[in-house]
Amino acid sequence: MPSAATADEVLAAYADKVDELKTRGGYTAADVIDVRPDTPGLDAMLARFSSEHWHDEDEVRFIVEGRGLFHISPPGGPVFAIEVEAGDLIRVPRGTHHWFDLCADRRIRAIRLFEQPSGWTPHYTESGVDRNFQPVCFGGSYFPREDLRSPA
Repeated sequence: MPSAATADEVLAAYADKVDELKTRGGYTAADVIDVRPDTPGLDAMLARFSSEHWHDEDEVRFIVEGRGLFHISPPGGPVFAIEVEAGDLIRVPRGTHHWFDLCADRRIRAIRLFEQPSGWTPHYTESGVDRNFQPVCFGGSYFPREDLRSPA
C-alpha cells in the first residue's frame, strides 16, 4: 500500500479482511490512524499512548506501514513487549493494561477496529510502570540476513 494512499483507499484495499474481522469480533467501525514524524502534536499524542492504560473494548490494529511496540502488563506477571510491523494484526483484549510506543522512525499507519462508532476511551492507571521501560524496537534488520546462515 503506497504511503500516499488516502484513508479511504487503505480501507477499500483491505475491505474484505476488515469486514471479516468485523463479523468475527463484533466490531462496527473502522478507521485509519496515520502517524508520521511531522504529525502535528505528535509528542502530546505519544505521551497519551505511552502511559499505561486499559479500555472497555478490545484494541484491534492491523499495521499497514511502519512499526511500533505494545507493552502488555498482566496482573501479577512480568511486562512484555510485542513489536508490530506492516502485515501484523494485534488484538489487546478489553481490560488489559498496556501502552504503546513508536519505534525510532516515529512512523505507523494502521487500521483500527471498534465495537462502538465512538471508538474507545483510555482509562489511565497512573501506576508509573511504563516509566521503567524504554521503547526498544529491533525490527527485521537487527540480525542481518547473512549472519543467520549456518556456519560452513
